Amino acid sequence: MSGYARYVPDGGGGDRGALGEREPREGEAGMRGVFGGRQPPEWAGTRGAFGGRQPPEWELTRMRWWHVEPVLRLEHELFPEESWSAAAFWNELAETDTRHYVVALLDGAVVGYAGLAIFGDEAHVLTIGVTRNVQGGGIGTALLRDLLAAAGPRRVLLDVRVDNAVAQRLYERHGFVPVGRRRRYYQPSGTDALVMARPAT
Repeated sequence: MSGYARYVPDGGGGDRGALGEREPREGEAGMRGVFGGRQPPEWAGTRGAFGGRQPPEWELTRMRWWHVEPVLRLEHELFPEESWSAAAFWNELAETDTRHYVVALLDGAVVGYAGLAIFGDEAHVLTIGVTRNVQGGGIGTALLRDLLAAAGPRRVLLDVRVDNAVAQRLYERHGFVPVGRRRRYYQPSGTDALVMARPAT
């Protein structure tokens, strides 16, 4: 699955980290949906990316500074209109007390990444992305589960496109429920965002 999630800052742009210099508002972590606003491919939800074959080995590991360059390449592939800068990722990785970032490696290459912000008793999904050529292989689900494990018992918030039923079903399977709607959240399309939350446990 590609292009899962993206925080959408007010006004857009700027090298300011995912949340700038302010506290996040409820539901602010931006979720663009599993296929980054595109229609899901026909195989989605069926046999997956590998056509029923055994997928190659991949692993999740903490995102480090040397992962920023390959992650930026995925940014431009998955979120061409909302790509974060290298400085934004550096700022995020520096916030070690409140951020959790992880990458998925396939034969040593970065094929996915995800980030979470933690503020007190709440957590916000900031971004999840998986390169298209391995979508459907379970990496996106693994990244989401890793973020939820890092969030622990906290309430977790995210936004998802209202027209992305595939993503909404994924989040529902992981305990998320709709709690609101953000009008014209995704630009330039003007698509609304459905705010979803996993209750504190």
